[in-house]
Amino acid sequence: MILEIEYYKRDILLVGKDISELKLQKQIEYVQSNYDCRNDNFIELLCRCFGWKLFTSKCVPDYTYDRDIKKTYKEFKVSV
Repeated sequence: MILEIEYYKRDILLVGKDISELKLQKQIEYVQSNYDCRNDNFIELLCRCFGWKLFTSKCVPDYTYDRDIKKTYKEFKVSV
């Protein structure tokens, strides 16, 4: 599963196990309520707590979490 984190610094792609949208949302909510705002360790905490890893390839993510508006949405993949 590929997850994109969008925020003002830069967009980050993460790879992890396939999980339900509900479980993903619970992981994000946990990290959102526990990360250090001053040092902004959101990505590091998400990876450490739930096993996500940085993903450097370019691809269409399965889900995107927009930190500015605090919303998760599913990407629509187009078949050609």
